[in-house]
Amino acid sequence: SSTAAFIQTASIIALRDCEDEIEDLRGRIATGYEIVAEKLQAFSRVEFIKPDGAFYCFFRVEGLDDSFSAAKQIMHETRVGLAPGIAFGHQGEGYLRLCYAQPAEVLEDAFVRLKPFLSK
Repeated sequence: SSTAAFIQTASIIALRDCEDEIEDLRGRIATGYEIVAEKLQAFSRVEFIKPDGAFYCFFRVEGLDDSFSAAKQIMHETRVGLAPGIAFGHQGEGYLRLCYAQPAEVLEDAFVRLKPFLSK
């Protein structure tokens, strides 16, 4: 369950030789977080804490008691993939996880489609 040696070597090279690309990625992730935070704050049923250095937002949805079923329903109805909180342990029940390392247009569209579910 550790990172393969060739991935470790590639990571060293990337950190050493790809500063511009890394800064671009950091900027895109920061923008993604800003979009997600703004959108999630608009829903009274949703609570989250700003992550320290991740590109996922783990958010609680009030009244959600089966995150696995909810994630499946959301995927089926909206075509937006969210990870169920239960996948991260029993304390994660009631939460969903969204990756914000996506282009701004993708995130904006995802929230248009998620609005009916998160507004219930």
